[in-house]
Amino acid sequence: TVMRWQEPWQTRVVVDRARLVRFAAVEGATIRLVVGVDRLDVFGDDAPLPLRMPAVVVGEAMTVAFSAHLLVAALAAGVGPDALFELAGPDQPCVIRSADQATYTAVVMPRSLSPES
Repeated sequence: TVMRWQEPWQTRVVVDRARLVRFAAVEGATIRLVVGVDRLDVFGDDAPLPLRMPAVVVGEAMTVAFSAHLLVAALAAGVGPDALFELAGPDQPCVIRSADQATYTAVVMPRSLSPES
């Protein structure tokens, strides 16, 4: 049986790892990623404006939120300039890899996007 977190991704995103870590480390408890065509908009609790990052995107547009602490830890442990996100859905575990070296993989569970969270 295939576990639910192993379902195929719907969206893959490659972004600048260090830039995302710097933003997420200081912008609040929750980081919301909005995947669009060739970009990633990153919203933080404490940020007046989103960080708009160029990205290589394959798949569907998607919005997903993470604990800033967990996201920063997963990204900071990676290697290389870029991070690869494999997103199966806003309520499914996200696989984060080093884009240029397949030896690092982290699995991070998103936060709920519901208003009560």
